[in-house]
Amino acid sequence: MHDNPIASPMPRPSASYFVEVQDAPIWIGMHREVVASASLSDGLSVLDVGCGPGLLCRMLSECGCFVTGVDRQADMVAAARSRSRGDERVEVVAGDAERLPFPDHAFDRVFMTNLMFFLADPIVAVAEMRRVCRPGGQLITLNPAPRLNRRYADDVAAASALPDHDRVVLANWARLAEINGTIDGDLWSTMAALVGGRCLRWLDVGVGAVGSVGVAAASAEWGIR
Repeated sequence: MHDNPIASPMPRPSASYFVEVQDAPIWIGMHREVVASASLSDGLSVLDVGCGPGLLCRMLSECGCFVTGVDRQADMVAAARSRSRGDERVEVVAGDAERLPFPDHAFDRVFMTNLMFFLADPIVAVAEMRRVCRPGGQLITLNPAPRLNRRYADDVAAASALPDHDRVVLANWARLAEINGTIDGDLWSTMAALVGGRCLRWLDVGVGAVGSVGVAAASAEWGIR
């Protein structure tokens, strides 16, 4: 029998696990919706916080953006660098979401996907996102939708006839959502306002609307120091 990290009940957040997650069609499709939710154009400077093996970094580069990925795990940084090798628009560095290693107002767009709902105090990370975002820029986050639990994931998988790999990815995400809780549109609006932003959009994404994307504008005034 071969080890299959994607099927483990409580997978360690390793690069090998997230490479398999990010290669799942359900995950790729949902992240294409995340990219579409932001107002992107050639030449923008974009940060992906908690980039993992770098799927979103590569998608943003395809849009003509200059992308920096940051992750605190060395194996994630190594995987993201390997999978974006040769792309001069992508740089991946080590760093913590709650203490980003970048100066104020360094990026036009700041993304955080599949990380915020894991954090004990997500407002700290949102404050850091806002700190490194230029006034008039955008903060974009993806989390499990509040409706997502294991029963809902099973129903979506059955109704959509998802292949086995996607079923396992969705089931694991639902299990983690039940353990860690989720973030809804009201909470995202509140967090954005606390750090000097304004919620622009709250969107359901993914097969069966299993994910939620929050988009906020960074106002000219920065309210937290």
